[in-house]
Amino acid sequence: MRHIILLIMGMLICACAANRQPHAEADTTKTDMTETIEKGIMATAEKVAPMPHDDTQSFATTLFNTVNSNSDEENICISPASAMWALSMTANGAEGNTANQIYAALGYPAAAKQRAAFNTLQKNSIEAAEKNEKAVVNIANSIWINHKIKLKEPFINTNKLFYDAEVKHTAFDDAAVTEINKWCSEKTNGKIESILKESNPATLLMLINALYFNAKWANPFDKGQTKKAPFTKADGEVIEVDMMHQQRHATYYEDELMQATTRPFLYNEYYMTLILPREGVTIEQLAEALPERYKKIDTEETDCLLKLAMPKFKYEFGTSLKATLQAMGMEEPFTDDAHFGEISKTPVRIDDVVQKTYIAVDEEGAEAAAITFVQLCGLSMLRPQEPKTMIMDRPFIYAIKDRRSGDILFMGKVGNPNK
Repeated sequence: MRHIILLIMGMLICACAANRQPHAEADTTKTDMTETIEKGIMATAEKVAPMPHDDTQSFATTLFNTVNSNSDEENICISPASAMWALSMTANGAEGNTANQIYAALGYPAAAKQRAAFNTLQKNSIEAAEKNEKAVVNIANSIWINHKIKLKEPFINTNKLFYDAEVKHTAFDDAAVTEINKWCSEKTNGKIESILKESNPATLLMLINALYFNAKWANPFDKGQTKKAPFTKADGEVIEVDMMHQQRHATYYEDELMQATTRPFLYNEYYMTLILPREGVTIEQLAEALPERYKKIDTEETDCLLKLAMPKFKYEFGTSLKATLQAMGMEEPFTDDAHFGEISKTPVRIDDVVQKTYIAVDEEGAEAAAITFVQLCGLSMLRPQEPKTMIMDRPFIYAIKDRRSGDILFMGKVGNPNK
């Protein structure tokens, strides 16, 4: 579909058992989402302004910190935006405390505000693509439905109306695995070729969000200035990396924990924030402080002459987000007490949330992709006179953001640029 950054969040809903309805029962309720209702819902969403930047940043930085604290990987990359959208589509079928916990974890007080925020970023990505072919952010959503389950029309229509979701029917057999993986590969420009390894006929529903990003720096690095240089890993090992160099005026922030700078992509629609811990400060200490400190970068950064050295890097990352989301307050959606009655008469719960990502940064720009699936199963189951210097020769954190909405599309750490 489009280019790089793509996050796919799939929702697998499996057959339920136990005390509620044990069989995937057809929903015979006649539910028509008329044009009047659609216009009313849309009007409500349009009146709601996008979330303040620090709310979306809080979700992103908390998600990153929790993933980082539970991972032994040297390099991490997550897509907070894709995770939000996939869970937001899921939340359209949630009720009561289940819905409240999802929206609270995402930082949204209500569905209308979340939908409006999604529409804003989607509109931004289209406008950016029209102005600049070298800065592309593409968003794709899809709903894959097992023939065994009957979904409620308002749930399908809401996701079609607000998320432009494609609707597909499948038996979730081996052929479906091939088809879904093909869809994922196309939406990530081939960067993530698959999210499913084997078929699971018990799957009743999968919601997929795909996010693709590809942009060139507004001020590219000179390839002739890229040189081999030492990079000290967290364990003290020194490795040799391809270090890019540039000196120019840039936005800059520093405090006792970190140095940070913002690098814009072409036309300033998107930018990357680079965050380097001070000598003696670990990535873990910095990540733990980010939920409170991150907004200072945007509000207190100043313009200065900056000598920047940063390594080229490219890697993939994958992890389950289940424990992370539970730690962020999303507990009930993963239990037999979950209420997703707006999806179907068949009761379901979230079983797992898994994400795969890809990121590549070089002298010309950045490219990234991500896939996340959510599996639902049945129950019971001031300018200085001298230039600043920022030598990124040790583990650091980065974030790619939409300047207007404030959404953090991708966030990660680089502990080994050579991986």
